[in-house]
Formats: sequence, C-alpha cells, structure tokens
Amino acid sequence: MAQKKFVVTGATGHTGSCTVERLLERGHAVRALAHREDNRSKRLEKMGAEVVIGDFLKFNDVRAAVERQLNAPIS
Repeated sequence: MAQKKFVVTGATGHTGSCTVERLLERGHAVRALAHREDNRSKRLEKMGAEVVIGDFLKFNDVRAAVERQLNAPIS
C-alpha cells in the first residue's frame, strides 16, 4: 500500500490521538494539529507524527498545516 498523507485536527484529544496512532501504525505520514505543546503533543511526536501547533479556529493556522502536508498552496 502506498503511503498517504493525512492532517488530523484535534490530534491531542481522545478521538484525534487514536486516529493519529492508527494512521501511523498503517505506515501513513501524519501531520497533527495541536492547540498547544504539552505532554500529549510530545507523545504524538514520539510516535512519529509531525506536530503543528495552531488553533483550529484560525484559518491561517489550518491552511498552513494543510498546505505544508500537501506541498501545494490553498486559495
């Protein structure tokens, strides 16, 4: 299976962190959007996710996370 790229918002919450973990287990690249750097975001980094600190309610934070993951601008 080819590796796919995913952006997971709310990555430090229960559902988000489980999603990140499963995607990584399946060999996918994951960019995890976390609201702050803390023990939960550090755990995701240790698992292999690229953690981006940002606010889901701020369009530019989300756009930056997605653009870098897709290597393409979003307009």
